Amino acid sequence: MIIKVQKNVFIAIVVALFMIIGVAVTIVLNPGEGAASQNEIKESSTGLKEVASSSSGSEMKQTVSIGKVEIDVEPKQLGRTETKNIFAIALNTHSVELDFDFTKIIILEDNLGNAYQALEWTGNSGWHHVSGDIIFPPLNKDANEVTLTINEIEGLMRTFNWDVDK
Repeated sequence: MIIKVQKNVFIAIVVALFMIIGVAVTIVLNPGEGAASQNEIKESSTGLKEVASSSSGSEMKQTVSIGKVEIDVEPKQLGRTETKNIFAIALNTHSVELDFDFTKIIILEDNLGNAYQALEWTGNSGWHHVSGDIIFPPLNKDANEVTLTINEIEGLMRTFNWDVDK
């Protein structure tokens, strides 16, 4: 009887170890895959897959990590009364070239349907670690929400949403 109980305990321990090893191998072989599940993914009308992230209140900085590119976006200056709206953006990867004209692939839209073209990108491009500020013109005085969209990095479109307080 004691030998049978010990055998069952041994089998349970071996099975648990295999499960732990399997989970660890999955995490190591698929980095960043879990991050996509934390955000809403949908197909856009242009055929690009869209990943949406949203924030309100004190959660101003947003991060989306899909595939091999991690993107951090944080409003530095955002509001209806601002003369310009500024977002700090950082993109990091070790396998994709980030050689883009960010004033062309990043757009800001408000909840009223107005689209704002970027005026200036202050950062670098072309490397694996890109950061800078993207600057937009003033918002419509009645805007309550904005969506910043980054197009066509690894065939994906990423969106970030914020409430506009002032």
